[in-house]
This record gives sequence, structure tokens and C-alpha cells, in this order.
Amino acid sequence: MQGQHIFRTISRQVTALPMIGILMLTGCQTTDLTQLGSDLFSGSEPSSSTTTTKTTPPASTSTKKPTATLAASKLRWGVVSFRVDANGPTPDYWHIFFTGSTDNRNFKPFSGTMLSPGQRQIAQLWPGTYTIRIEHDGVVMFDGPIVVEAGTMVLIDGKYGYFKNTIEQSSQTIYTEMLPPANKTATLGTLYAPIVLQRGNGWQFEYRGEQSRGEIRTDGKGIVGIRKEGEEIVKITKADIQPTEISGTFILPDGGETEGRINRETVEFTPNGKTTWITGKTFEGEYEAGVPTSGTLNMPNGTQWQGWLDKSEPNGKGRLTQKDGRWQDIENYDELASLTGTIPCGSGSGTATTCSYFHGKEVASASELNKLITEEKRLAEIERQRLEDKRLEERAARAALEEARNIAAAEQAAREAAAPKKVDDCTTATGKFTADGDLTTYTMNGQGSGSGHFRQYTYGGSAQYQFDIDFRFSTTANSISFQYDQGIYRDASSGAVLQRTSIPGGSANCRFDGRILTIDGKDFLRN
Repeated sequence: MQGQHIFRTISRQVTALPMIGILMLTGCQTTDLTQLGSDLFSGSEPSSSTTTTKTTPPASTSTKKPTATLAASKLRWGVVSFRVDANGPTPDYWHIFFTGSTDNRNFKPFSGTMLSPGQRQIAQLWPGTYTIRIEHDGVVMFDGPIVVEAGTMVLIDGKYGYFKNTIEQSSQTIYTEMLPPANKTATLGTLYAPIVLQRGNGWQFEYRGEQSRGEIRTDGKGIVGIRKEGEEIVKITKADIQPTEISGTFILPDGGETEGRINRETVEFTPNGKTTWITGKTFEGEYEAGVPTSGTLNMPNGTQWQGWLDKSEPNGKGRLTQKDGRWQDIENYDELASLTGTIPCGSGSGTATTCSYFHGKEVASASELNKLITEEKRLAEIERQRLEDKRLEERAARAALEEARNIAAAEQAAREAAAPKKVDDCTTATGKFTADGDLTTYTMNGQGSGSGHFRQYTYGGSAQYQFDIDFRFSTTANSISFQYDQGIYRDASSGAVLQRTSIPGGSANCRFDGRILTIDGKDFLRN
């Protein structure tokens, strides 16, 4: 019944082997890691382990057949596969963490994805010892080392049981470079940092490629990148790494290839032939760490450049020779396309002369060039004068507009000053007015018409009362009419409403002299 056997080891071998030996065999073999712990990887065999072997009756000596032997894998790397039993509840989650390596120091620890029943995580690894941690719903199921061999896939399975969930391991030989399907795959390119071989004076040599237990391939199988001031300028494939030099194929970022070797102390490069590109371009000359700096660059179209280079292209001073033998001596290649002037040139026969160029185009003679330059200057002067005239016209227009605005403003001010001022009357009255020693307040919002508020304080014995009413008004020069809202009497000290009253609208005589507003003979002083 599932779950009753917490630890078991099954092997197709004829005899029982020590545990560390079983891990290295090809075939179907499983081990419960949760029961064994770190003993599984130390080479010691737990006392509680049992081994079941399957045997067949011995064959007669007359019919004895040779034992079949599996071919060795040619792969230089191994694989760790973590798979969760499909026969589990959902939702349910397992998690594998690769926390480090004891011998591959450039390994970058990573966290696998959360796996549900039936899902799988694959990690492609260089041979070595790695530490892993497996958690199930946050509970650590295993935390310890595993050994990865070249050409071997370590199969780690999370198993569900009736009484206990377990972690089992088996291994098998792999022969193909195609990784098995998985929900998440981590490859070599993402799991290892470059190994720094040397650094100094702005240079750094980095190894990328095959490795095993921290040891790199020095026999022409690895890749070395060369950085200058932090930027990789060339890489060496098929790198043969020796204490004093590295040889191989030097590949530029643009694909140019040169066979050669580099001195690890002086960074001096010795080519073994020309630099070639797939386009047909070739170079021969001086290098810096495998990067062309000056020499002869032959283009696919037959053009040749003899001079300085930058990023495998003509740069600076040099001689440009066309396919038909015509040549030009150039001070700055980047300026050739816009050159105006004369430069030394010649033909294939070797006769030296002077060639004239106007904005990058060759002209017949120096006199023709001078004519073009003179005409260009004349047209430039015309254009300069046109722009200057336009600038002056625009400035004059702005000044005229400003003057017109000033005149208009002055005229408006004069008109306003000359206009007779309106005599104050009730149509100009607005603001806050008081009477009765400030016990009565009359507020008008607007001139001629608007809204307002009336407030008056009165006394009855020791008690003070407050009357408030809102109104709307309309005025003529000597009259005012009102429409009132509800009036409210309050106790002034407590604010308690004592009475509400309605007052009919009406009109009254009105007079205003700019300071005193008189309504039906009662004077109100404007504040």
C-alpha cells in the first residue's frame, strides 16, 4: 500500500552496492531523501536501508551470452529534474531552491517556480556538488547536497503517501542535448557567472564555457571574453588557455574572425592570418588584443583602406583606393562625405595630383571649386541680408504695434478723465450702512438692484433681542423698493428663535450723497 515503505532502494544490478555507487548507476533506482537526509550524499549507507535485487537462474556454460553494456554519454553537463507526483490534491505547492555549489563558485543560486501536482522543474548544470532545499507548502522536506555528473539526469520526485509525503531520487544517463519538457527550465547560460581569469590595467579576461567541479576547459573547448574598461571588445572561441598566452579564434562584435594568440601579460596579439568577415571583407595589420586598429582593410566591392580603423571601419587618417586604382589621401575619413577643399590623390600609374571636392562631390579643378565656393558665399550673404532685413522689419512692426497700443491707452484715459462723473444717488448706493449707534445694520449687495440684509438689536429690560431679515431691492435716483424674506426674532444671547414673521414688500423715498443713505427720513452711515 502506498506510503507504507518510507525508504526503499530498487536496482536492476545483480548485487547490492553501497549507496554512493547506486547513485551513479544507469537505470531505475529510487531513494527516499526525506528518510536518509545527508547520509545519502556522504557515501555512508544507513543501517535502516534495504536493497532488493532481481536475479535470474544461471545459464548453462554452453549457452552463456555476453553482458550488454550501455554506451557512455558524450554530454559535458548534467540535469536535475524535480517533479511533483500527479496524484496529489489541488491546490498544493512544492518549491525547490538551488542555494549554492561547493565547487562551482560561479554558480548563481536561484529559486525554482512553485510547482503543483504533475508539474516539473528542470535545471541544466555543470558537473559538481550543489545544495538544494525542497519545501512543501512551506515545510522543508529536504535540505542538503546533491551530486550532478556529466551525461546524467538526477530525478528528484515529490511523492504523496497515505501517511507521509516523501522525496525520492533516481538517476539515468542522457544522450541528447535536447532538454526534457518542463514547466520551468533554467539553462547553463543563466545559472553561471563568467570566471575571471585575470584583471588589471583596465583589462579583464573572463572564461565562459565548459567546467566541472570548478575546473575550466583549457584544451581549446572554452570561450574567453576580453573586456577593456568594462566593455567586451572581443571573444576567443576554441580557447587554448596556457599560463602565458591564450590562443584560438578571436571573434569581433561584428562577426570578424582572426586566428591567433594573445600574451596574457602584455596583451600583445599575434595573428595567424587575416581577419575575415562573412561579407568578404578582410583586414591585415596592427591589433589591440585581437581588435584591428590600423592596417589594410579590403572591402567586398574592391575598395581598399590603408589607415586607422574604429569598430572595423575606416576612421581618421589614411588612404582610400578604388577598384580602378584611383586613390585619395584623407585626413579624416568621417569628413569625406561633406568635404569641401582639396586633397592629395592619384591614379594607378602612381601620378600624384590634387583632387577638389565641394560638399563631398568631386569637381573638375581647383578653379571650379573656387567658383563654387565664391557663389556659395554670395548666396549665403544674400540669405544673411534677407534674414537681417526680415528681423529689422519684424522689430519695427513690434515697435509700431506697441506705440499704437500706448496711444490708444492714453486716449482712453483722457476720455475717461474728461467724462462727467455721475452724481451719487440711490442707484450708486452699495455696501454696509449703520445707524442707532451700530445697533442697526443695513447691507446692500449691488448697485441699482441686488440683495441685502437688515439686522437690528433692541432691549427689553436686561434682555437683548436680535431681528434679521433678508431682502431684494431695486432703486431709482430717489426711491427704493423692497421684497422681504421671512423675518426672525431671536434672543441675542442664546440665539433661540422667539418669533418668525412675514413683512410685505413696499417702496420708500431714498436719497444718497455718497456717504449717507436716507430711507424715508432715517439716515444710515456708510462704513
